[in-house]
Amino acid sequence: MQKDFHYGIIKILSLKAGFTQEQSELIAYASQYVDDATVSKPIRIDREVEVATPRNLGLKFDPVCTAHKGLQFLEDFKRTVQEQIYLSFHFLPSQAYSGQDDYDYVVRPNSKLAQVLIYWALGKLKTEFNTENLIRLGIALHTYADTWAHQNFTGTHCHTHNDIEHIEIWTGEHWKPIKPYRQFINNIFPDIGHAEAYDFADLPYLRWRYLKAKTNEMVLRDNPVIFLDAVKNIFDLLCNFTNHDCNWDELYPWINKWINYPEKSSFERLKFLNTLFPEVDLSYNEHKWIRQALELSRIRKVIRKKARVKGDMKWFLFHKVAYEQRLFILSKIKRLTKVR
Repeated sequence: MQKDFHYGIIKILSLKAGFTQEQSELIAYASQYVDDATVSKPIRIDREVEVATPRNLGLKFDPVCTAHKGLQFLEDFKRTVQEQIYLSFHFLPSQAYSGQDDYDYVVRPNSKLAQVLIYWALGKLKTEFNTENLIRLGIALHTYADTWAHQNFTGTHCHTHNDIEHIEIWTGEHWKPIKPYRQFINNIFPDIGHAEAYDFADLPYLRWRYLKAKTNEMVLRDNPVIFLDAVKNIFDLLCNFTNHDCNWDELYPWINKWINYPEKSSFERLKFLNTLFPEVDLSYNEHKWIRQALELSRIRKVIRKKARVKGDMKWFLFHKVAYEQRLFILSKIKRLTKVR
C-alpha cells in the first residue's frame, strides 16, 4: 500500500470514526511516515530531549529506520534488516512463535498476530489517550493494513514465496503478460518481500496474477477486493474503539470509487481521493515532523552537524514508539538472528 492508503484512507477513516482533525492527522501521518523514516544513524543534538527511550543517548538521538529507499535495498540481504524493518513493520508473520517446527514468515491478511499488534496499540491508547499512543496506533495500522497488500509474501529472503514469474495483468477482457524487459528487471531484485512483483501488490485497482517459481502455483490477486476488505476491517476497529455511530454504507461508494481509479501514481490517487473528500486536508509532507523537531536544511547535514532542537516532540515520539513496536514484534516471532 502507498501514500493514498496509509495517509489518505487512514485519515478519512479516523475522522469518520470520530477522532478529531488533530488526532486523525497524528494517526495518519505516523501511518505513512513508516514508509518515509529512512534515517538510520544517530543524530547529534544541541540539548537533551525528555523522551524516555533507549534511543535517546544524551546529546545524540538514534532514530529507528522503518523503511528503505533507493540504494538502501542493498542492505536488505542482512538478516538484521529483514527482522528490524520488514518483519517488524511491513511483512508481519501471521503467527507467534511457540516452538512449532512448521513456523513460517508468510503474511496473511488480518492474521492472529496482526490482531495482537493492533489491540496492543489500541489498549495503550485506551489506557492513556495522548499524542504518543495516537502515533503508536498509526504505526500499528500501517503494519496491520500491509497484511492485506503483502499477503502470501514474506519479509525474509525466501525463494519459495517471493521468487515469482509470469506476471499477468487483467485488462478487463483478457490476461496480458507484462513486457519481458519488465519481468527481467523485476527478477534482478532479491527474493525479499514483493520486490519481484514491483508495486503491483500496492495498487488498489489492479487485478493480476503470478506464478511461484519454486512450486508452479498460480496466485490470483484481486486488489480491489483485498483493499476493500482492509478498509472495512480498519473502519470497524476504529469505530468500535471510539464507540462512534459509523455508517459504512454511506462511506462505501466513495471508497469504491477511489479503489477502482486506474492511476498508477500514488500522488495522483491521493489527489483524486481529496476530490472525493474535499472537506479533509490530505496534504502530506514527509519532512514536516522532523523540521518541526529539529533545525535543519537537509537530513544529511543533521548527521554531520549538531542539530538544534526546536521543541516539537512528534518526530522523537514516532521513533520511540517504532522502537517499542519492533521489540514487541520481535518478542513474538521466531528470530532470524541471535537475541542480544
